[in-house]
Order: sequence, then structure tokens, then C-alpha cells
Amino acid sequence: MPNQLPYAMVDWPRMTAHIVQQKGQVSGPVIAHENGRAVEATTELPNWQSGMPLKRARRLYEEITFLPRDRVREQSAHIWLARQLVCFGPYLKPLRTGCFLIQKPDIDPLARFIGSRPYLRGGAAAASEWAHLSLCGAVGGALHRVCDGEAFLSQTPVDVLADPAGPLGPAGLELAERLHLFGLHDLGVVKQRLSRKHLRNQFGVILGDRIDQLVRPGQQPNVPGYVFPQTLHTSHEFDTPLPLAHLWIRRVILRLAEHLANVLEHQSALALTLQAFIPGQGMAKDRYLSRRGLYSVSDLRRCAMNLYDQLSARLMAVDVLSLRLVASMLITRACVQQSLFTSRNEATELTRAVGLLQRRYGPQTILHVQRKDSIFVEDRLKVVPVQQQTS
Repeated sequence: MPNQLPYAMVDWPRMTAHIVQQKGQVSGPVIAHENGRAVEATTELPNWQSGMPLKRARRLYEEITFLPRDRVREQSAHIWLARQLVCFGPYLKPLRTGCFLIQKPDIDPLARFIGSRPYLRGGAAAASEWAHLSLCGAVGGALHRVCDGEAFLSQTPVDVLADPAGPLGPAGLELAERLHLFGLHDLGVVKQRLSRKHLRNQFGVILGDRIDQLVRPGQQPNVPGYVFPQTLHTSHEFDTPLPLAHLWIRRVILRLAEHLANVLEHQSALALTLQAFIPGQGMAKDRYLSRRGLYSVSDLRRCAMNLYDQLSARLMAVDVLSLRLVASMLITRACVQQSLFTSRNEATELTRAVGLLQRRYGPQTILHVQRKDSIFVEDRLKVVPVQQQTS
């Protein structure tokens, strides 16, 4: 098997469901849910639709365990996977959570890494598009290598496009059905019979170009070196080792938490780690994951002290030479709207104007932004109609 293929792609399918299954220590199948919707299942299910109402999913799959989605642990697992994959090639690009494209990978060690982890799958080829396609056809714990691109296309059914993790995403399912209706059952036939012009005319410019690039890859991208998420830390080293239960240890941890809150500025930390260096034993640590993010002095102090209590209960009578508090998985905090008006009269006049516009043109005339609690920026805002005002 060749060890010199320019591109490889590694994916953790069903990552969302696997994370909550592992967290809940459930041996059977699991469905992850969020905001009243069933998001993902650990196994194939009949009549399954991602995003279906949670009540309907519970009726359909009564024997399956339902657990809430944990985005923080997903991000933590994503970073862990990146740290593993960068060992096989520094040119690493995340495509989505749990999925990476690697340029100039060391194929054989990468194949062994995937082979020892049945929850991963991979594909390797001369083109990034073919690596993505081959990944969709790979089974768990296997790296599918494409040595002959033309032969690979002729052996790849168009059904591979229906994979939600495929290069066409949700659009792939309908596209695969349409190609079957045209009598095109594998990608090799698609390449032979349909030119770029035909694909554009049939599927539109954007989708047609994407299909054309899948069967006739053009210039390949240069993948940049992977940059790991920023971490912030603060530390204190004692002149001589102190017992972990010493009162001064608590004071130092509170001071470290206060200093960390100052350096975070406009950011929040989804993970907080307390590290203690014990002479003769090395580093001991405990970690806390937060769904909303930590940034205030009070929150950081509380979490840091909880971590200290966990360390103390686990290590008992030991001496500590240094302490380190690390904030990781940093996100930008949501902005806070300041006062728009200098006087109450201005706000009253605007309220009356909104009411007049809504009565004349309907309630959808004026919308306002509704802020939700979410880890990711793109999920925090929702536009909803302003409630009708009366003058």
C-alpha cells in the first residue's frame, strides 16, 4: 500500500451521540438531544430524521436512552483529536467538529492510529475531494486508500453522496436520487457522460460546479499549519514545598483566579485546569468544564477552589512546589447593549412610533434581536417580532 498520498481526511462520525454515551456510561444505543430536538443517534435507526421533535423521537424509540447534548465535551474531544492527528502531519485543517483534512500525511502510522480506534474512519487520495469521497465509503477503524482515481470513481456508487458527512452535505441525498433517475449509478459514469456545462444546466451553477470538482478535481489547496486554540495561565512557585492542606495554598489559588479573570478580558473559558507540581511525583491536575463559560472573579474562584478540594481529597498528605491555573477553550463573550437614549422621553417617543408602524403595516414590520445562551457565537442571536406597543 502506498505511503505517499498527498491528502488524507479523518472523521469521527456520530461524535455528538458518542460523547454523551461515554459521559453517561451507557452501554446501549443513545440519542443526543438539544433544544427540544433529537440531534444524533449512535446507530442507524428506522425512520430517523436528524432534528425531529424530541417528543416524536421518544415515541418512536422508546427503548433507547436519551441524553442532552454536551457541546463543551465535543469541543474538548475535537481538540484532543487535533493533537493526535498533528503527529502525522502538521498541515491540518478542521472541516467541522471531529473532521480534519491533512496534507502530506504519514499514511502508514495514520492507518494504524485509525485502526486502533473503531469510532474513527479515514480516506486518503491524490485529491482532497477523492479523500473525502473515500472516507464516506470507509468502515469504522479503517483508512480507505485511493491509488487509482479513475478506477475509484467507477467503483463508487452515487449513493455515497447521500452521506450527511459527505462533500455535498444535506444536498447529497436528493442529488443521489436524481442521478439514479437519470440512469447514472456510479461517479465514473457521471464523469463520462456529464460535462461541467451539463451539470450546471441540470443542478444549477453552485451545485453543478461542486459535482464537477468531485469527479474532475482541479488545483488542490495548500493546507496551512494547524494553530491550536489559545490558552491563558497564571502560576505561583513556592520557595520551599508546602503541604497541600496548608492555608496559604488556598490564598494563592484565590489570587491566581483573580489574576486569571483580569487577563481574560473579553473572553470566557469553557475549561479550567488546576495543576500542582509535587516533588518526586510530577504533575497532578483536575479539570472543570463549563457550558456557559467562566470569566468573572467569583466564578473562577469558586471553580478553582472546587478543583483544589478534589485534588486534596485524592492526594491527601503531599507537598506542593508550584501551582498553575489554566484557562482553555476560550470563546469571545457576548456583547452587552449599552443605553441608546439620553432621556426617557426619547425612548417613549420611539415606543409610540413602533406601535404606529405595527398597527399600520403589521407585527412583522419591526424585528428585534433575541439573545440566547449558547457556547457558539452563531447560535446566540435570533430575530423575532417586537411585541406590539400601545400609545
